[in-house]
Amino acid sequence: MNKKHYHIIFFVLSMVFFFSGCKGDDESQDTAWKDKNEKFFSELASRSGLFRIDAESGHGFIYRKILQSGAKEQLSPIYTDKVSVHYTGATLAGFDSDADMIISGKAFDTSYNDRNCTSPGVYKPASFKLSDLIEGWWIALQEMKPGDKWQLYIPWQLGYKESGKGTAIPGYSTLIFEVELVSIN
Repeated sequence: MNKKHYHIIFFVLSMVFFFSGCKGDDESQDTAWKDKNEKFFSELASRSGLFRIDAESGHGFIYRKILQSGAKEQLSPIYTDKVSVHYTGATLAGFDSDADMIISGKAFDTSYNDRNCTSPGVYKPASFKLSDLIEGWWIALQEMKPGDKWQLYIPWQLGYKESGKGTAIPGYSTLIFEVELVSIN
């Protein structure tokens, strides 16, 4: 073999090692994030004030904490209903150490934004069809009454799963939301 062949072989092997090394780093980061989220979610069982709601699909359960109660005589929405809600959501990185308060500016999504602002400090709620939402949300909303405000802890299996959603929500993310059911439309 001449020098040219050695250079080609060296180049090909370098590319193989480079790309296989990058994949390993991503996989180890995904595994570390998944482990952190699963550990956090399993530790929620020891917190007082949290209640478990099982998924009818058999894919797990969510936790909820009641922040405000609405009128008990009202109906809860069903899977085919459209609802109006105020909400703020974050991953673990968007909450303080106790994961009880959303840190300002760290949320990945909220209904309290410029597109929903009708006048200074006044926000119209977002509207969604339950069936268009992640499973963790429709599990909770079908238990809520208008006026209820809950904090939700949704495991990755009932959220955006292993793929995540864009750059704001990595795969395997536990989702933490404050959700207020304003009305059933």
